[in-house]
Amino acid sequence: MTVDEYVGAVVKLGVPERVALDDVCWDLNHEYIALREPNKAWSVAEAKAKLSEILRLAREGQPQTIGTEDPCVVVSAAQFGQYFQPERLGRFLIESAPRECELELPSRADHRGDPFAADEGGLAT
Repeated sequence: MTVDEYVGAVVKLGVPERVALDDVCWDLNHEYIALREPNKAWSVAEAKAKLSEILRLAREGQPQTIGTEDPCVVVSAAQFGQYFQPERLGRFLIESAPRECELELPSRADHRGDPFAADEGGLAT
C-alpha cells in the first residue's frame, strides 16, 4: 500500500489527514513499516552520468534498472552471489549419485586391458 492510499483510506473514516501522516511518521520512526521508493528505470544517458549513484544504491541492496528496451539490472556482487551460485560438476555428481544401490565391481585381479589402447584399425576399443 502506498502512503497516499493509506492516508486516503483513513481520511474516508473521518480521521484528519495530518493525524494520518503523523501516524505514518510514528510507525516509520519505530520501524513498524518501511518505505520503498518505486523502482526507477534509469535511461542509459542518466546511468552514464550517475554511475557512482547507481553503484552505491546497488551496494545498499537496491537493484537498479538501466534502459527501457531490453533493460539490464545492476546488483551488488554479494547479492548476485546469493542468487547465482555456479553448479560444480563434482558436487552435483556426488549429491545426485544413487544411494543404497549395489554395484557389481569387477575383480581387480582380472586383467581388463588398456581401454585407451588402439586396436588394429587404429581405434580405441
